Amino acid sequence: MLAIPIVLLVSATVAIGLYMGLRYLRRARNPPTLIGVHFLLGAASLEPMLIVLRGGLGHPATKLSPIGLVAAGLIALALMTGVTAVMVGRKSRQTANLTLATHAGVAATAFVILLAWAFKLFG
Repeated sequence: MLAIPIVLLVSATVAIGLYMGLRYLRRARNPPTLIGVHFLLGAASLEPMLIVLRGGLGHPATKLSPIGLVAAGLIALALMTGVTAVMVGRKSRQTANLTLATHAGVAATAFVILLAWAFKLFG
């Protein structure tokens, strides 16, 4: 049951990311507040996921799920590539495009693996 809030947090992050990506493709600037909310939701989803993976919050300790660890690692990598995209995006448009594409690819992979992990918990 603890996977539901995690999936909802990540889904909200993905929805905001898709909206921001659409705005980026239309060459509209994304407001810094929206970027901040996107980052904070992504970061906020990582901690409870790690707690669930470790068997915390009153649940008996279980062995770590490899698929869950991969999802958590990819979410962390998506956070790092997103921050990198913001930092290097000011220097070169071409580099910004490459890092944003990397961020989107890693984040999409993380989301799909997260969904597989969550469905495995319910199944």
